[in-house]
Amino acid sequence: MEGLNNGFIQWMRPLNRLEDFELDKREPNQSKEARFIDIFRNAWNNAGEARSDYAGEQYALSVGETDDPHNLMIAANKAELSVELLVQLRNKALESYDQLIKIGF
Repeated sequence: MEGLNNGFIQWMRPLNRLEDFELDKREPNQSKEARFIDIFRNAWNNAGEARSDYAGEQYALSVGETDDPHNLMIAANKAELSVELLVQLRNKALESYDQLIKIGF
């Protein structure tokens, strides 16, 4: 239990929102490479945008505002793929976490 107080190991706390992550507290000498949370946040935002685009295309087609019904299928596929990417990112994160847990210290 002594190793828990030196800052190396931190207790897990429940997350209720994606904003609970401390995104802007990077070290000054840390490189500008994308971190996993940045990639996950971008995937989350892209999935939300794709879903709203799909809903907008559905509405436009239902009220007759569009002449291109193929845009609805394109938006549907984009929404499906963005959610699938988000799920795969989550699965990889959980798989990595499980592997870290299995490592003996």
